[in-house]
Amino acid sequence: MYNPNINRLIMFIILFTGLGVFAVGYNYFADTAFIRWPLAGFGIFLCVVSLIWGIKKVRCPYCGRLLSLKIWYNVYCPYCKERIDDA
Repeated sequence: MYNPNINRLIMFIILFTGLGVFAVGYNYFADTAFIRWPLAGFGIFLCVVSLIWGIKKVRCPYCGRLLSLKIWYNVYCPYCKERIDDA
């Protein structure tokens, strides 16, 4: 079995990296458009990838249903009531 909380952590690392790349590209390179838009686009791409990662990977290892994508995590699956933090 796998731990969905590790996949949630990976999702947030990708998300915050994407937000950081977007912020750097959009704010710091405001005068050079050929650097600004590719970095902003790549940041948005990383945010979308993190959402897809979360939907695909943050699932209960027992019943397979989608768990909450919030920063804090559940110890038990809200659907099958199995313990998921030690899976």
